[in-house]
Amino acid sequence: MHQAKNEFSRIADVSRIPTTSMVMDITANASECKALAERFGIPSVDGLTAKVVLKSLGGGRIRVSGELAARVKRISVVSLEEFEEEVKDSFSVLYEPEGAEISLRTNEIDLDATEEEEKEIIEDGKIDVGELVAEYLSLGLDPFPRRSGEEFMPYGETETRENPFSVLEKLKKD
Repeated sequence: MHQAKNEFSRIADVSRIPTTSMVMDITANASECKALAERFGIPSVDGLTAKVVLKSLGGGRIRVSGELAARVKRISVVSLEEFEEEVKDSFSVLYEPEGAEISLRTNEIDLDATEEEEKEIIEDGKIDVGELVAEYLSLGLDPFPRRSGEEFMPYGETETRENPFSVLEKLKKD
C-alpha cells in the first residue's frame, strides 16, 4: 500500500487513536485533485471529500470505515464526449499490526470481520487514510464510462435492423 509519495496522503498515527474511535473529515485540495486525475487517467477530479472513522478493536487492530464523495469529469466510451459524474462509495478495512502478517494469510476465523472485509497491515504505526480513500475512489470509477442514456452499439450495427423479409414485402406490393 505504501508508495514513496501519495497524491492524497492523510496519515493517522495509530498510537493517537482513542480507545473508542476517531473521526477524520478530509477534503482534497486543488493540486491533490489534479494529481489524482492524472493518476487515474481522467480529465479532472473536481472535488473529493470523505468522512472516515478509525475504531480501535484491541490487540493493535484498527477498523477504518467511511464514505467518500467525488465529482469527476470522464470521457464517454460511446460518444467520446466529456461529462461530469458523481462517485459515491463506502468502505471498511481491517488493519492489523505488522506482526500479524501470518494470520492474514491463514484460514483463522476472525469473529469481528465479515467474510468480504479487506485486511491490511499497519506499517510503522501509521495508516495512510488518504491513500485508502484514493484507492476506493479508483474502484468506484466505471471502467467503461458513458453519459446517462447512452448505449453502446457494437461496430457495424445500426439502430434499426432491416428485416430480412422486407424484400418479400416489397415484391408483394408490386
